[in-house]
Order: sequence, then C-alpha cells, then structure tokens
Amino acid sequence: MNTIGIDFGTGNTVLAEWYGTQSKIYEEVGNNGLVCSDVALNKQGQIISQPVQELQNLSDYQIEKFIKRKLLNAIDAEDQEAIAYLTELATHRLKYVFDSYTKSTTEKVVKAVLTCPANTGQAYRSVLMEIGRQIGLPSIDIVDEPTAAAVHHGLAETATTNEKWMVIDWGCGTCDISMIERKQGSKDLKVVCVEGDNNLGGSDIDVLLEKEIALKYKKPIEAFNPYSIEKIKIALSSKEEFAEDIELNDASTLAIKYTRTELEKLISPLLDRFKILIDKALSSAKWQESGVDKIIATGGPILMPSVKAIIKEFEDEMGAVLLDTDPLTSVALGAAKLAEYKRKGGVLVTNKVSKSIGVRVVNDKNTDAYHKVIVRGEDRPVTRQVELATSIDLQDIIEIEIREGDNDISASGNTLLARLNAVVRPETKGNIKIKLQIALNDSGTLEAYIEPISDKCTVREIKAEGIRLEKGQKETATGELRTEDPVSEFKTQAIESEVDPDTARQIYERLKVKYHPDRQPDKREYWNNKLRELDEHFNEYMLEIEKRMHASSVPNLPWDKPTELRKIIVDEVIANRLTHCLANNIGTTEQIQLIPGLLKQFPDYRRVVASYLFGVKRNPVLQKLLAEDDRPQVGMVVLLQNVQGKSIKERHEVLKAVYRVKEEKLREYLKDTNIDINKLFDEVPKVAEVAKNPMGGNTATPQNAGTFKGKLNYEYKGNDTIITGNTYPVKELIKKAGGRWDPGSSAWKIAGKHVTDKEIFG
Repeated sequence: MNTIGIDFGTGNTVLAEWYGTQSKIYEEVGNNGLVCSDVALNKQGQIISQPVQELQNLSDYQIEKFIKRKLLNAIDAEDQEAIAYLTELATHRLKYVFDSYTKSTTEKVVKAVLTCPANTGQAYRSVLMEIGRQIGLPSIDIVDEPTAAAVHHGLAETATTNEKWMVIDWGCGTCDISMIERKQGSKDLKVVCVEGDNNLGGSDIDVLLEKEIALKYKKPIEAFNPYSIEKIKIALSSKEEFAEDIELNDASTLAIKYTRTELEKLISPLLDRFKILIDKALSSAKWQESGVDKIIATGGPILMPSVKAIIKEFEDEMGAVLLDTDPLTSVALGAAKLAEYKRKGGVLVTNKVSKSIGVRVVNDKNTDAYHKVIVRGEDRPVTRQVELATSIDLQDIIEIEIREGDNDISASGNTLLARLNAVVRPETKGNIKIKLQIALNDSGTLEAYIEPISDKCTVREIKAEGIRLEKGQKETATGELRTEDPVSEFKTQAIESEVDPDTARQIYERLKVKYHPDRQPDKREYWNNKLRELDEHFNEYMLEIEKRMHASSVPNLPWDKPTELRKIIVDEVIANRLTHCLANNIGTTEQIQLIPGLLKQFPDYRRVVASYLFGVKRNPVLQKLLAEDDRPQVGMVVLLQNVQGKSIKERHEVLKAVYRVKEEKLREYLKDTNIDINKLFDEVPKVAEVAKNPMGGNTATPQNAGTFKGKLNYEYKGNDTIITGNTYPVKELIKKAGGRWDPGSSAWKIAGKHVTDKEIFG
C-alpha cells in the first residue's frame, strides 16, 4: 500500500511517495521529478499531455502558462467558462504525473494528499478535490502548502518545548506566511494564523524581467521565450552577471548582458510586499516580541540572494533556526509524509478557514444580505448551523445560496459555492422553518445537512448543486426516526471494516452529527447517553491505534546482516526509534550493541539523543553516549536550548557559553547520575572561559567604552548612517544606538538619523 503527496504549483508539479520510512520524490518524469505545470495545445486546440519541457519547437504550440494562478483568479471572478477550461488543463497535467507513477509501481495507492496555497478558500479546494477524483486519487485530503513544508521539516520528532514556527512559502504564483505552533510533548501542528498574497510569486519577477529586457534591447515582448527569461533569473541566483545568448521565439538568438544588481532594483517593490507580509503575519500571531524558534522557507524565489537576505534579517533578529533545504520539493515531500500519518492516525495537523462561509438571506432591507455561518480564522474541521424560514405566504421552495468571502455589505459580492433547494409544504409566511448545517471537513470538503424544525413532514425533498449532502440526508430530511445505535454503526463501519484511522475519524464525526440530540428533542437524554458511549468507543479505538504505532519493538532492519546494516539510510524516524530502544533496553543483546553505531549513521543523531534525554530528564545510557561523543558540546546545546521560560537573548548567551566550557567539564556534567538540566542552564555560563574577541583588541562595553581602541567609519546616505570598520567589539553599543546589521552591504545601518562617536560611546 502506497501513500502519496502531490504539489500542483504554478511553476511545477511534483509527486512524492512514502517509501519505507521516508518521503521520496518520484523522479521518472520531468526534470528529476519537477514537471512543468504549463500545458501545450496543438494547432487544432487539442491538449498535449506531455510536459512542455519535453517538446521541441514551442512556436508550433499554444502554451498556457501559470494555470494555477489563473484558476485562482477565475474562481474569485466567478468566471465559470475560464474555471472549466483551466480545470481541464490542470486535470491533464496532474493525470499525466499520477498515471506515470501508477504505471511504475505494483503497489496500490490508498491515501493521497493534495496541497493548496494557505490563503485560498473553499472554492479552490473543492475544485482541487474534484480534479483529484477525476484522475483517480483515493481517499483525498487537502492541506496548506506551508503546512506540508512544515511537516517535511519538523513533524517526525516530538516537541521537547513549546515551539513557534514561521513558514515562508514563496512559490511561482503565490506567497504565504503561516505561523504554526507545537506544544511540548506533542507532534501535532496547530496553524495559528495565515497571511498570503495569491498574486505575488516568481512569475511576477519573470514578467517584470521580460518587460525590462524587451525595453533594454528594443524588442517586442512577443519575441521572447518566457523560459529563456526565467533562465536569466535562475542564473542570477548563483552569479553576479548573466552574459549569454538566449533563444527567441523565432529560434534566433540574442546576446544578453544583465546583472544581479539590476534585477534586485527591478523587483524591489515585490521584495517590499514580501517583507510587509512577514510583518503582518508576526503581528497577526502577536509574536513580534517573543519571536519564533524556527523559520522554514520553501519555494523557488527563496534561492535568490535578495530574498535570502530578507529572511536572514528576520532569522538574526529573532535568533531563530533557519530550515530551507529542498525548497522546490519540500511541499510534496511533506504532503507524502502527512498522507502516511493520516493513513496510520495519531497526528493532528490543523488547517485554517481562510475565508468566511455564509448564506444569502432575506431581511427587512433587501434580498442580498449576507449571514456568516463559519468565520475566517476558525480551525478545520468545523461545523456550524443556522435557522431559515419561508419569507412569503405559500412559499414551497426555500432557495439557499452558500457563499464564501468577507463582503458584509452584499452576498453577491462573495463567491458562490453551492445552491440548495428545500422543497417544503406551502404555508403562511414564517411557519415553515428549517435548520441548515454546514461542515468543513479536515480533508478539505464542504458538506451540508438540512432538517425541518418541529414538524418533520414539512420538508419533502432536497436538491443540491455544487455540494455534497451528508450520507443519509434524504431519509433524515423526510423525518424518519433514527432507530440505529451510533456505537453499533461505528463498530460496523470503522472497526469491523478495518478502515484507516483518518476514515474512522470522519465516520465518528458524521455519526455525531447524525445522532445529535437536537434532532429528536423528546429523546434528548437518550441520545446524549448514546453519544457519550460513542465518544468512549472512539477514544478507545484511537488509543489502540496509538499503542500499535508506538509498539516497543526494534525497527524492522537486517540485524543479522552487518554489511547491509551499514548501508541503511537512517532517517529521523529510525533515529528516534533506535534512541527509544537504546534508552529502554529494547531488543536482543546483539541488537542493543549495534544500535549506537547504527544511530551514528544519522548525521544529526546528537540532537535526537539529546532531545529524547531532555524529555525523560535522566537516562544513564543516553548520558554516557553523549558524554563520550567526540562533540559533547552539541548534546549540551540541545539540552539547554529546550529549557523553558528563558528569553531568546538568555538562551543565545548560554548556548554560546557552552562552546567556551572545557570538554572535560561538559563530559562530567553529562555523566552526572543526578543531572539537573535546569540548573545547568545557570551553571554553564559560570564555568565558561571569558569570551575572546575574534577580531583582536578589546571588546567595548558601556563601562569601558572610553578605553576602547578601534576606529569606526561613518558614511551618511540621506538621513541614514552606515557604519563600517572594526565594528565587532562595539556591536552591542551600535545596537543600543538603533543600529541593525545589513547583510547586503555587510555594514551596520542606523535609519533616520546621523550619528558620530559621541552617540555610540556616550
């Protein structure tokens, strides 16, 4: 059984699979797994499934670029013709990739996760879900792209402290900033807030660059091959100047000379929008003061030095750890990992509702009023309900429009998601009342449920367009009594059928809605008791699954074949399991002897061991392993950085002090059978050697500023002061004067004022 993740991007489409114990990119298509998302049509208008990058003579084709970006905009504009056309193109692209994958494996795909921009609403998610069904994906979930990247970089390990992450996903078409937190002792990821711009991407850089090159070389824009323009942008990420011939659309070539400095000046408005988006996300999460522990960055534009500099600025300011590997594939890799976790169960990853969902209603003033039912910022899954009534005498159909958006003035100003018609018994105005329940599932789907209030026979039929009705809607809507037992249904549908935990959770949530006491008020206590029994059975089921997942056994490895064992690629999951086995003496004597060597095949094993030790506080086996390691400083750093209740500045100073403590002393601390990690946080700085200035000379402080021997150079640009020279010894004084380090110019900058030695040294 295989689980997969697919990242359908504006620039590339990537498929990853869960392979043994890790995610792996399916590399048999495109450029090492990166398949251009653009689609070609021949002169007869027929769609070519083959990727654009594999075609010759592109001038023979009509190339549809930026399909995902255009689809997002078409949905916002409710342009049904464009939506249908772009959906067809997207379906062809994803089908090509998925079909290629299924032909290469004999394993059945049982779970798939598709990704979408975090700032997109339900309308796009519904389209993406439908595309997944059309290409044959099973059991589909939709997850935010930044969340998928976070899963790739951090979900495998259990949080040893309360963590705050900022995930930056700047792709070809969209830019999202997701603020995510994890609680100590948990693997679950909770999205705190999302800020995004669906019209800010690498494609915007390409458009600006194409116009600039066309103007500079006095050529019409139509003459340029957009892939050649993109080549210039990519090249300038690794070198200062591009000086090569590029191919034009007519197959001729043009000598181009363009510098990185020119490009950075050209795209400065886009960089400003990017910085504003990060500031806005920090503000929305209220993390401006506390900062974040990790910055996870993904997407093509983060490879550009100017973008890296902006991220580095936030990294330095907050003392955060930057994780930016696999920028073109981390979303797909995380989606595949999440698909496997969802198949097994035991991990919760939330998505935010990015746009409010409500209904169009009639009020005293007009017929275009908008009533919000689910509000932007709530966590999925979420279920809300609203009561509706007939508005005129003898009304026999209650027409319901479910819309998405935050236009409070006009319902029609929001995106139409679905229409529901409830055929009711015609009576006097207001006599017929119904209850509409709207549910946004964790998987990404939108469902609805309609039931009559009081008289069960008033609703005769439900018709729906653009939405899934809850299973059993027809019977319940016509007023039939629920004679089944929810516990028995759960056992039949989930336990006896041996469904995966994610499906079991969805069955449980549906049963909670189906057997809600409000649907039969005269038997409220009876149904409350039944639902309590359902809760108990569901929790017992999930605990059993959790026990299976965390079974105390050694990993399934070729223990009796040392040669093969040495070739095993030990990832973080295996490293955590090996650490658990070593700490708890799990396995045979021979296996336990092999574990330390096998564990060290994982490059970051010290962090894994120290993190586990921090969680259990004391363990002689793990302490001995860290104490006898060739780099005891690493283990000590991990232990101390997890201590709770310390500011970023305190933590930073203590971690620096670790590297000034003699190794013998660190080994002594680590071996201590009564090790107290919280006390070590205070003890280590006391035994550390005095910090030495790597630049030579003495270090200036407010107390000895008058005796500091060094020279600073001041340059004034507009109202700003640029400081260079021997700045290292006085960096704290420069910061106190308002200075901020500028990586681009390798200098300190004080904005908005002119300063001299007097302001620095007092």
